[in-house]
Amino acid sequence: MDKWIENTYRDILELSDLNKQKKNWLGNDPNYVSSYVEIMCKLFDDNNFDIFIDESEKLGLPYKLVNELKKLRELLNLYEEGDKTDKEIIEDPLWILIVIQAKIVLDNWML
Repeated sequence: MDKWIENTYRDILELSDLNKQKKNWLGNDPNYVSSYVEIMCKLFDDNNFDIFIDESEKLGLPYKLVNELKKLRELLNLYEEGDKTDKEIIEDPLWILIVIQAKIVLDNWML
């Protein structure tokens, strides 16, 4: 269970850091490669983000954190990347809103 929380936290940490996204998504770090598709797959498929939020009470997450996680999920579900490149996603004003919401989630993450 703790690993699930830790992995989800790390995914949201990546979502919250535009500079890290630029470095990792655009191939500027030879030691770590990521992308929009990869972070979405890790968050929603590998770490079952929807179930994570739905089970948040059992995990003992604070109410405020859960509300901010739900807002993040809503923004992510509404975001349509279409045929945008990772660079275009990073520069998208709607993506910036997701980055800001991810920061808000982390500000409320006190476990």
